[in-house]
Amino acid sequence: MKHGSVARLRALAAVLAIVGASLSVFAGGASAATFSPKTGEELYKDVEASQGDNEANTYVLTGSNTKAYLPTKKLVFTDTGGPQTIEGPAGSPTVAGQEARLNGASIEAEPTETILVGIGVTVTLNHIELLDGGLETPPAIEDEGTLNVESSLIADSLTEAILVNPSATLTVTNSTISNGAVTGVVNEGTASF
Repeated sequence: MKHGSVARLRALAAVLAIVGASLSVFAGGASAATFSPKTGEELYKDVEASQGDNEANTYVLTGSNTKAYLPTKKLVFTDTGGPQTIEGPAGSPTVAGQEARLNGASIEAEPTETILVGIGVTVTLNHIELLDGGLETPPAIEDEGTLNVESSLIADSLTEAILVNPSATLTVTNSTISNGAVTGVVNEGTASF
């Protein structure tokens, strides 16, 4: 092959690589979005609005030992294109003022969990304090996918704190699960601590 032909082929290959990279950006590769809800109702609406958006979303909660996030409906993660994170401020969840407190006691419409992690979905709770989750029979958190609990406190649930369904995965790191009325974790899948 002549030198000019090789140069043209290289130039064409470079153009195709650029076009291919541009197309992959528009083809739905998961990107990231950050939400900063100020109330439990805003948190619920942000989670609901972000379902199906094919993004790795982060919900940043502010910490306060006097203000709790009180969602009126359960937080359902079932149609996500990337991992979802509910994140409070860095610091120990047991130190007053450092945690973001998510309280499930305000969910009164039906006996229900506070958080549902759907099949094929990954949710991470990081520096979160979840109190009073689960009414009557459901757990505070039902895990059907992959749940990571990091540097968090899950306490005072009225039933189980976390139900790990068959084929679901739970990883608990540097966290406390306590004071449940029934039990901490019901493991029907794969749980590691």
